[in-house]
Amino acid sequence: MKNKINEFISNINKNNIIHFILFISFAFVYLYTLIQYGMGHNISRIRYYFLVVNIVVSFISLLYRKVKAKDKQFIAKEMIGIPIVCILFYIFSIIRAIQANHALDPRCYVQICLILLPAIYAFILINIFSKDEIKSLFELTVIICIIMYFCEERHTILEFFKISNWMQINLLKSNSFTESSFCSDLFLYSYMFFVFFKDKFSKEEQKTLKIFEIISLVFTVLCFKRLALLTVALVFIYDKIKYKKNGKFRIETIANNFTKTSVYSRIKTSHLYAKIEGKGILSKIKENRRIVISFLIALVFVILTVLYTKIMQGELFKGLDIYKFSTGRNFILSLWKDKGYVSYGYGSSLNIINRYLEMDFIEIYLELNILCLFAFCFVYAYIGGANLFSNVIVLCVLTNMLTASSLPHFFGTFIIFLLLNAMDKYELDKKGESSNDRCDNSDLQYTNK
Repeated sequence: MKNKINEFISNINKNNIIHFILFISFAFVYLYTLIQYGMGHNISRIRYYFLVVNIVVSFISLLYRKVKAKDKQFIAKEMIGIPIVCILFYIFSIIRAIQANHALDPRCYVQICLILLPAIYAFILINIFSKDEIKSLFELTVIICIIMYFCEERHTILEFFKISNWMQINLLKSNSFTESSFCSDLFLYSYMFFVFFKDKFSKEEQKTLKIFEIISLVFTVLCFKRLALLTVALVFIYDKIKYKKNGKFRIETIANNFTKTSVYSRIKTSHLYAKIEGKGILSKIKENRRIVISFLIALVFVILTVLYTKIMQGELFKGLDIYKFSTGRNFILSLWKDKGYVSYGYGSSLNIINRYLEMDFIEIYLELNILCLFAFCFVYAYIGGANLFSNVIVLCVLTNMLTASSLPHFFGTFIIFLLLNAMDKYELDKKGESSNDRCDNSDLQYTNK
């Protein structure tokens, strides 16, 4: 145990200790206030101030280092899309307020900050921390979440020994005494981090990562969120089929085998393929693969949001018990329907019905418009467009925003931005490297894709 602690401390640059202290303080305050007082209590607002302090201190630190080193280069430049989206949200909030003959509500600024501030914090830390420090931060996140998980009302040790509690668990009704709304996404994103990065460190460190992977997996399951359970299952399967015994990508092997089939040969020799190839369309798609995939993901989720809105409004699948299917979210939407879906900017529904809508994409769609929704989905998908695994993560996160609410839990938003940027920028090129020399502690290489 002592060796593990020494290893943990050795991974942290002494100049970054203050940032870890601030992060730990923010994480504890954030989770404690939500668990003890809920999101609407005045005391819970302190978590916003802690986040702002962390951002200011880390920004000053980053700026000082850049000026001292005369370094103008930043990584995670894809994050610039978040401020652009926030500006778009603000502009259309003003337009909706004017259309409703209403003043722009201060809630609009809060809602925008729930997206912008976690993105800024993630951008700063990804430019300050090394790969090993990012790993330490995720390990800390798991430890803090475990402590706070057992601070929740129904999660005392005694409750876990009651057979009656286990007998009452119902997956279809999303009912379990182990459920946690505050820690679920944090455990899930941490699990994804450990799955992706476990083979990118030394063999000794991989043992620690494996332990944290198992722990985060167990607690993600305990938190009992249906979409999180589905995501964990997909990630677990992906992780198991990812490599062959010789270390080669199994997915890559499947793709190579497909190119040898008669189906692939027919496609290659078809008139349509020749026409597309002749115009250089395929080469342009390959060159702009990230943009194309992000566009398609955004388009799909815009369509899904429109359809899901109609389902929640009872216009589609009328035979479906929507209340049970959505765990009561259609009722929340009906409260806004009674007010005529009046909107005077982003976040206005909260003031009108006095509670969160609990469906992020439907909120953006109805409070603003389709353009804002598309822009948000596109930027999110682009940030997470580094590789197949990050695309899978983006799909899961966006699906959660479609059917539930993630944005008010801005600690989770910060962690997912940090995860996606870590995967994008600190993924080492495996070509010509052994498993032992991929993870030099001083290695700050990253791939531009």
